[in-house]
Amino acid sequence: MSVERSSGRTRVVVLGAGFGGLELTTRLSEEFGEEIDLVLVDQNDAFVFGFSKLDVMFGRATPEAVRHPYRDIVKPGVRFVQSTIRAIDPETRRVQTDAGEFPIPPSPSASAALLEAFAERDIDWHPSREVYEFDPARNVALLRDGDEMPYDLFLAVPVHRAPRVVLESGLTKDGWIPVDSLTFETSYPGVFAIGDVAAVGTPRAGVFAEGHAAVAAEHVAARIRGTTSSAQYGGHGICYVEFGGNEVGMVDVTFFGDKRSGELIGPSADLAAEKDQFGSSRARRWFARDWRALPATP
Repeated sequence: MSVERSSGRTRVVVLGAGFGGLELTTRLSEEFGEEIDLVLVDQNDAFVFGFSKLDVMFGRATPEAVRHPYRDIVKPGVRFVQSTIRAIDPETRRVQTDAGEFPIPPSPSASAALLEAFAERDIDWHPSREVYEFDPARNVALLRDGDEMPYDLFLAVPVHRAPRVVLESGLTKDGWIPVDSLTFETSYPGVFAIGDVAAVGTPRAGVFAEGHAAVAAEHVAARIRGTTSSAQYGGHGICYVEFGGNEVGMVDVTFFGDKRSGELIGPSADLAAEKDQFGSSRARRWFARDWRALPATP
């Protein structure tokens, strides 16, 4: 994210429209409206909550039902550009795109509850085993130890890496962007990094990127106002865990610096409703649309 003043209005360029980018643009739009020129750039045309993929996998929703098109973002001062980012120059605060220039830690209680739930459902748990290749013709995953694991449906989380354009920008060290862990400003004044690319010590998950965005937005807003902000990041987040039977657990986590704590709450039907509300509130906040209600799990 870069901040500069142009044509009488402060221009803020936000690269990436995930949890962090969406929350950041929403907060700045709410405060400044048309007083700022806020450009949100992403190569994709829609946003999908990570937990919605489970709803699709288990037939509770269609892929189209869980997509939130970025074209639905209608907020004062915000302009969405669907484009691939090709280069980032933090010194001049310029971004080259195909559309032109612009310029979680497990807690002991959570782990025990999950392993107990796995055992009750005859779900095998294979820690410390690495999948390194797939054979889709045979529907098997090849493991690093030479074994194979057959599957009917495979849901995988890819290895987190900073995009190549970020690595080539000169912003990174050891593959990630160093930031002030309390404000998310980089070593380049007016350039902030949040979410997966920031070397801040939190898990690379959407809820933490949203927390990053809240703090960074305060400092960007202060810069625009010509004031300062005392907002500081604390590393708090939550994670919802599906238990089936229309019950959901929630892990309340603090993961920052030397703080490492996590507490499992639930599972319960109330938390299943709270999880839906979590998605609903953000769909309304970011896209001004309703969350499509999903039927209860049989």
